[in-house]
Amino acid sequence: MTSTPSSSSLLSSSGFTYAFLPGYIYVATFHPEEARTSRLSALPANSWPPPHLFTHRSPLPPPRSHRLYRLPYILPTDDLPDPPPASPTGPLCTDPALLRLSDSASPSHPPQPRAIILSPIPPVSLATILASVRGGKIERISHGGGKISIFFVRASAAAAYASYVNEHGGIPWKEWPRTTSWASFIPVSQGAAEPIRPSVGAAMRREGAGRVLVARGLPETVGEGVVREVVSRWAGKVRPVFEGVEVAEGVLVLRMGSIGTALKARDTVVNVWGARTEWGVDECEGSLEGLGEVWEEIRKENGAKEKGRGKVVMRGWVGSFGR
Repeated sequence: MTSTPSSSSLLSSSGFTYAFLPGYIYVATFHPEEARTSRLSALPANSWPPPHLFTHRSPLPPPRSHRLYRLPYILPTDDLPDPPPASPTGPLCTDPALLRLSDSASPSHPPQPRAIILSPIPPVSLATILASVRGGKIERISHGGGKISIFFVRASAAAAYASYVNEHGGIPWKEWPRTTSWASFIPVSQGAAEPIRPSVGAAMRREGAGRVLVARGLPETVGEGVVREVVSRWAGKVRPVFEGVEVAEGVLVLRMGSIGTALKARDTVVNVWGARTEWGVDECEGSLEGLGEVWEEIRKENGAKEKGRGKVVMRGWVGSFGR
C-alpha cells in the first residue's frame, strides 16, 4: 500500500485547491514550504489536467502564483480529505468498510484473504452461480475451468460466506445432482489480499459504485446484442464478463463481472447513447440467511428426479435400476 509522507500538512493548508483523478490527487498551493516538508516535487505550471478528467472539485486551473503538486491517491489513508457528496450517479458512500475499501489488513494484523474459490462448478450460467452467492459486496469474479474465483471487498465477508457454504453441505445445483461445490480460500501469496485498484476504490467511496448498472434513455433500437457488442468494443484490452443484460423500453440493467468493467460500461453508455445512469442493487450483497433452505430444496428436487430416472417400464413391468 502506498502513502505520501506528511501529505496531511499540505492538504490542511488554507490556500490550496485540489482535484481528484483516477489514482491521483492534484494539489495547488501558495504555501510551498508545506509542500517541501511533505517531500513533494513541484510540477510544471502547465501540468494542470484537462477538465474532462476530473472526478471532483473545480476543474479550473489554479492561479499562476500557486505551485502544483501531484499525490498518489491510493486508499485506505487518513491523509486525504473526503470528496464532496455531490455525484452524477448517487450519494457519497458512507459505509466505513468501503471507506477503507477492505478490512483485510491492519497495522497489527497480517493480510487476510478476501478471495475464495467455488469448485467444482457445473456448466451453468454466471447468473445461476451468483444466485447462490450472498453476504457482501463483490469487487470482481473470474469464471472458467470448472471453478469460479470471487473477490469480495471485505475479507470478513469472504470468510463468512466460505464458512456458510461448507457448514451447509456445499452448494447443490439444479439438474446437476452429482455436483456439489465447496468453498476454499485463495492463498494470500497468490493475490487474495491484493488492494483494490485506486480508481475503483475512489468510485466505490465517492458514489457507491458496484457491479450492477441501470441506464435510462437508450434508443428503442438498442437491444441486448448491441449493448454487449458496444460495451465489449469500448472495454479495450479487458474482456468484459457479463452476468446479465436486460433491455426494455429504453432502460438497461447491466450486471457485470467486476466493478471496474461496470465503470467502463457506465462511461460507454453515457458517451455513446447519452444515457442517464445510476447504480443498481446487487443481490449478492444480501443476507446469507435463507440460502441453506434454498439449497435443501434443490437437494430434495434433485433427489426426487434421480429416483424417477432410475425407474423404467419394460413390457409392463416396472423395475428400478441405478444409474
